[in-house]
Amino acid sequence: MNAGPLRVLKPRRLQDTPRPATPVVEEMFEGRTRAAELTEELKTTHGLQKEDRVRIEKEETKARDFNALRTEAEQKAIRDKSMREAAEAGRRQREVQRRREHDEMFKQVLGITQETVDAYLSEILQQGVELAAEEQAFLLPEAHKAASRHRLAAVQHARMDAARSSIFGLVDDAEIKDERCIQCGELIGLSCRCEVCPLKQDPVMTSSRDDPRWKKIRAQPRIEKTREERIPPAHDIRCWLNDLIGDGPKELPSEIRRKAQEAAFLADPTCYCEEKSELRNLDLTTEPSLIEETIEEEEELP
Repeated sequence: MNAGPLRVLKPRRLQDTPRPATPVVEEMFEGRTRAAELTEELKTTHGLQKEDRVRIEKEETKARDFNALRTEAEQKAIRDKSMREAAEAGRRQREVQRRREHDEMFKQVLGITQETVDAYLSEILQQGVELAAEEQAFLLPEAHKAASRHRLAAVQHARMDAARSSIFGLVDDAEIKDERCIQCGELIGLSCRCEVCPLKQDPVMTSSRDDPRWKKIRAQPRIEKTREERIPPAHDIRCWLNDLIGDGPKELPSEIRRKAQEAAFLADPTCYCEEKSELRNLDLTTEPSLIEETIEEEEELP
């Protein structure tokens, strides 16, 4: 038998529950308007009573107090934490400083120990070298030591002679050598010149005289000026004014007037001695008008 074509079984499609339609703004506004009367009735009949309001206010006050206490506790905890961190940082710095000091002390102690050991070892080595040298010096024969000394003295003497000749040789040769003239061969006198053939040099004018570099050095012709050109008239006028001021009186006008008035009072033959003494004892530093008034009053008296 022929089975026929192969058929593939397909699952049955599941039916999903349809989603309800989302209300639009107009429907929401319509529902609120439709329930407005019921809402107003509930507000009037079931509103908050006085006890409920007091209870709610107390709860709100408690909540605010709790939040304030909690905030204060948090700030105090933060402050304590900052102080603990600062103290911990200070302790840590002190510990680091103390550790550095201990390290430095350890280094210094170790250095002193090393220096002590080095000094001790160097002293031991030096003592050993000295003992070995003393042994060898005692064992060497006197003849070998004398030969060594003679050989060393000969070498030093030869080198000293060479150094002395190299240093003082030029001085000795200069003292022995006589200076002679290069033209006639005669000895040069004390003036360091040859007296037999003296050299004569006549001055020769060269072009270097007109060199502009010597312009400031050559003497310039001097031009004589008259007194009016040398001294301006303002100077003479100033000198005359100074002479006039110097010849004038050196006293103030008030002082001159005071002395003249005093001389007139003393030279008046009509006044008596008592009046003269009183006038002499007047305070002459006062104004002249007061003195004149005093004189007029005395003249009016019989």
